Amino acid sequence: MLAGGAKRSRIYDYLLEHDQNVIQVDVDNLVREHASSVASTDDNDATAREIVTFSAADPENVSFVAETESGETGVISLTTAHMRRMFGRFSELLMVDCSHKTNRYNYQLLTFMSVNEFGEGCVVQQSLIKPNGDWHMERAIAHFKRSNPTKIDQLRVIVVDKDLNEIRVLETNFPEARLLICHFHVIKYLKEMRSKPDFGKISGEDASQVDALVHKMVYARSEENYDETCASLKGLCERIGIQGFWEYFDKNWNSCQDRWVMYRWQNLPHFKTFTAVSQDDDIVEVWGSTRHYTLRLDDWCCDCEFSISMSLPCHHAIAYRKKEGVAGPLIPWNCTHERFVIWTTPTKQLKKVRQFAYDQFRGAGTRPEPKPLRSQAERYREAVRATHLIANELADIDDEDEFNTMLEFILSQWRNVRQRKIANTQADDADDAREGIQSDSNPARGAQFDDAAIKAEFEISSSGDDDTGSNEDEESIGVESKVKIRLNPKTRKVGRPKKDKSKTVVSEKVDRQWFEAMEKGRKTAGEVTLEALLAALLTEEPTLSETQRRLSGVMVKHNGADLKKPQFKMPKNPVLIMDAFYILPPKLMDACMKVLPLANTQSSAISVDEDRTKKKSQTERLTECVHIKGIGTFLRAQIELFKRVQNLKDTVQLGVDAHKWLLEGGLPSLPAGYHDLVRKVADDVEATFPYRLIPGLPQLEDYQYSLLYRAVPGIWLSDAAIRAVCERLVTDFPSCRFAGFVRAETTKKRTRNTDEMLVDSIVRNRISTQVAESGVDTVFLPLNFMNYHWCCIVIKVQAKRIFFYDPLNQGPYRNSALAIANYLKISGLSDYDVVSQNNPLQFDGSSCGVYVAWMFIRQGTPVPALDMSKFTLPRRRFELFYYLLTGRLLPIQPVQAVGGNLEDEEMEEKPPAPTITQQRNEEEEVPPTQVSL
Repeated sequence: MLAGGAKRSRIYDYLLEHDQNVIQVDVDNLVREHASSVASTDDNDATAREIVTFSAADPENVSFVAETESGETGVISLTTAHMRRMFGRFSELLMVDCSHKTNRYNYQLLTFMSVNEFGEGCVVQQSLIKPNGDWHMERAIAHFKRSNPTKIDQLRVIVVDKDLNEIRVLETNFPEARLLICHFHVIKYLKEMRSKPDFGKISGEDASQVDALVHKMVYARSEENYDETCASLKGLCERIGIQGFWEYFDKNWNSCQDRWVMYRWQNLPHFKTFTAVSQDDDIVEVWGSTRHYTLRLDDWCCDCEFSISMSLPCHHAIAYRKKEGVAGPLIPWNCTHERFVIWTTPTKQLKKVRQFAYDQFRGAGTRPEPKPLRSQAERYREAVRATHLIANELADIDDEDEFNTMLEFILSQWRNVRQRKIANTQADDADDAREGIQSDSNPARGAQFDDAAIKAEFEISSSGDDDTGSNEDEESIGVESKVKIRLNPKTRKVGRPKKDKSKTVVSEKVDRQWFEAMEKGRKTAGEVTLEALLAALLTEEPTLSETQRRLSGVMVKHNGADLKKPQFKMPKNPVLIMDAFYILPPKLMDACMKVLPLANTQSSAISVDEDRTKKKSQTERLTECVHIKGIGTFLRAQIELFKRVQNLKDTVQLGVDAHKWLLEGGLPSLPAGYHDLVRKVADDVEATFPYRLIPGLPQLEDYQYSLLYRAVPGIWLSDAAIRAVCERLVTDFPSCRFAGFVRAETTKKRTRNTDEMLVDSIVRNRISTQVAESGVDTVFLPLNFMNYHWCCIVIKVQAKRIFFYDPLNQGPYRNSALAIANYLKISGLSDYDVVSQNNPLQFDGSSCGVYVAWMFIRQGTPVPALDMSKFTLPRRRFELFYYLLTGRLLPIQPVQAVGGNLEDEEMEEKPPAPTITQQRNEEEEVPPTQVSL
């Protein structure tokens, strides 16, 4: 199983399935014993053998080994003949990258890559190095220059990743080349920097906005686009509280835009520099689906990315030649770059270079920096780590005798350590450490092996031996030791842990799309935050259409989260979504409003005499938040702000619908003489902000233009509109009074309880006071049935009557209105008669408020009976709309009804109202087809 590549866990499962009583430690011991029995050499010897095999495989293969100051192998560089040929053909571009965790020694794989004729990446050098440093990079670059001595001067562009810290080494060795940072690594590195706790914690949604801005800046196509995105990033960091990240970005990245911003790369030299000629006859414009390109007719070069980078005729040139019928083949083969025509076979000989080089570190010319002394705590931690390793190995020994022997050996070593003694068990290692290979190279750079010594050691030859004809292999080199490979098993680990992709909820592409949509919304709204937008609208009070346009930039996000259940929390330091330029779905927002607790309720009333200083100090550190699973956490103020924006959007939509109805529904219902008046009213509605107060009414927040929007069909008339009608009547007719609202309920239960209070004592006392006033003839009392249906009671003082009216004339509502009227009668109006008002009748489900308002107008003013049929109701709605807006009623003429005069019908004597017992016996239910909204 080990030979087949099976893992230890699979071997353990296999043994358990075949009834083997083993544990995981037994499997580890078996694997360890098998490895020691099979491997005849260690990793150092195996690495040296691989280098020898690599050098012997092809005379044009080049390898290099560098030794560190500690005598360990620091750099191993390998370049094949094919790699050298590929860089010789495409030597303008070089990509450098380091891969982490390539082996168990934590050595990094440094890769140099170029681009082949197919536009694909091809490796031109592989280097195995210790932790990425200047010294290691210098050795790898020196080997690269030695492997490609003729083409190194043609290098113009080097692409690196931000994790490669030794950029200055590349700049020093390649002064004529321009260094670029890979876009992928720029985005990844800035994302890692943004997530550091030094800049503060932010929510995932705010973090996605920062990442989207970084992505947009990386791929900016112009300086204006970059500056705009950079300003957006600055504002976003200020709003979400990570100003430190912006300061870091401004200091370290804005100063090097040439390395990572897309629009800065447009004029870079590619495989062939594209220059436009001054003759217009040789240039044509080729238009694509989204942009146009410039095509030269003399050499068929285009300014598209493919033609510039690959130096090949693009499909724009082929399409133009086909359309215009240019003589010759469709593909202009004579304009193909020579690198794609010649060197297609590896027949050309490479320049002869030294096949193997060994750089032995020698401290004669350099003085290493002294290492800092370890503290006692650091020495203790290292000692504990070493003893734990020894204890783990001792615990795995099953043989008792072997365990005792090893334990005695460890104790003897402990005695030596206690006496500050070191057992000299490896004397030969000290001799090997003093051995070295003599070389004539500069000691300041480290000792270099001579070619003859290396060839004699590894029995290899380079491509230059045939021409030189030297007999260096037969000469006595005088070297007594071998070239040794010594890998460091304690190399520092580098790189981040593997990313858990299962934790990614929304893809980065979707986040960027949402961010772009919100950015467009901000431009439409003219503000960057919801709070600023709402404040600007309330201050400027624009027209209805302008308000709707600016509010259209506020989108509804998380539409699929209507069924989520929000939770109310009060944490100390919550991670909040700070820059939400959207609102939640209506159902989810209503659920959030329900979980928010109310302050100063009956159960938690604020006591004036209580000292709340201590209690306030305990709770002021807590923050009222609403957490929605899968979305994030919002402040209470944010939820309330969302609700205010949603209410304004709904109100504006009602205003737009009202303006449309005035022109399409109200205008045709009136005579031609009123059409100009209707248009004037419609223009006034469109030009007025919804929250502006209506002139002529008390200056209260309830009497805004928004209450007018509910006088149109299909919308339930609000209590503010009913009260506004009563206020208009009280102002115009001193004999009228408004008593207030009564919250009524329909009931099906029969009860003999006559002490039930159907009307609040405050309203009842107000009615008694108003009836007793001199000059008062009419008292209005609207009945609100659970925000579902309107009824009313009108008290006529001079006639000594209490009229109750239900527009639907249905039993449950009529019985409740009758009960309230009788309650008022027995509560102080005993000499009044209770009379049922059954005309006019409502024929739809949402006009009850309009009928009640007109009942008040008819009872409080000398207006004759009106036709409230289906055909005249739009006119009555406009008249009510106009009366609420201006306080004036349009001239009204009595309307003849079929079978008699409505005015005579209204003035005729009504029979007394039926008793309560008779009403209870009816037990009439509300028909399901007449449900009122």
